[in-house]
Amino acid sequence: HGCTMGMDFLVAMGTSSAYLYSIIVFVLQLIAKNNGEYDASIMDLFPTFETGAWLITFVTLGKYLEAYARGKTAGALQTLMELQPVSATRTILPDDVLKLMKEVQSSEEMDVE
Repeated sequence: HGCTMGMDFLVAMGTSSAYLYSIIVFVLQLIAKNNGEYDASIMDLFPTFETGAWLITFVTLGKYLEAYARGKTAGALQTLMELQPVSATRTILPDDVLKLMKEVQSSEEMDVE
């Protein structure tokens, strides 16, 4: 068995890397500011602390919508299964015979009421 990385791993890696990048940029800018130096290559960088929060928010929203859709689908399938007829009338001339659906062969022609 090979270990597979799922969506949760990707989210964790994305949020962790965004947070780590933000901490590094923040610390470098703090050090440069305390030393009285203005290094444009460091000071022009922007920490992205909110990126992880937005990513987690969107993933959580996506999981909620997926669960909601699955619930609606399960309900629709249950309703569809309840529409299945319990009995059918087998049309054989001259008489019609009432049969339960579980007794019906797949090759038989039926009138379902």
